[in-house]
Amino acid sequence: MTQTSASIDVCLPPEARMFGLRLHCVTLADAEVCAAGFIERGTPRMIVTADASGIIRALDDPEMREILNSADLVTPDGAGVVLAARILGLPIRDRCPGCDLVERLCQVARDHGRSVYLFGAAPGVADDAARNLQARVEGLAVSGCRDGYFTPEDEPGIVAEIKAANPAVLFVALGIPRQEKWIQRYMQELDVPVCIGIGGSFDVISGRKKRAPKWMQQAGLEWLYRTAKEPSRLPRLKALPRIVWLAAITRLGLCRCR
Repeated sequence: MTQTSASIDVCLPPEARMFGLRLHCVTLADAEVCAAGFIERGTPRMIVTADASGIIRALDDPEMREILNSADLVTPDGAGVVLAARILGLPIRDRCPGCDLVERLCQVARDHGRSVYLFGAAPGVADDAARNLQARVEGLAVSGCRDGYFTPEDEPGIVAEIKAANPAVLFVALGIPRQEKWIQRYMQELDVPVCIGIGGSFDVISGRKKRAPKWMQQAGLEWLYRTAKEPSRLPRLKALPRIVWLAAITRLGLCRCR
């Protein structure tokens, strides 16, 4: 296993391997502690929130696989990942929902006297999400917002703007795997201590989309609620049976995935 720079100077939770992909056995509280360590050290780090679609994508996409296996922290985001972990006997018991992790990281940035930057989603969504986060996290500084509609020619200007804003945390909402690949491409140039892809979290945090009731979140059924509200997400559900099937045949010794 290749040791990341984060593992040298930040105490990370234990790692597990799912189909040859690296995950951390991490809770929301653990992720918060790791992020605080990243900010204190100041060098650019990447957090990947890995749900079932991200895991399956990494199995099919070598670039995404390399990103996931080299990221400084990989959190289990989704009921499918937790279920697959249980089937495989991996010590991953809880998921780290992206929406919850965003608020936790905002608290960490605030506690360190630093700002956050919101990048991605449709025009106006990041701005609304920023206002709601500032209402929830008293004293939070937002050093910038930018939507996810841009051309390759715009990217140098976006990178320069984020770097000049000097946030402690950069939230990137461009969707899997585009957000992870964008972070990987520009992370060193951005020089932000915590860069994290958070998918559609801005839509929920902004209030544009409603989150599942608490009981569905706790039961691991948030994916079902979101699909019922957004039928366009139905194709993404193909990842759920696939990850469970892979876990089952791996546990039975019928597949060499590790």
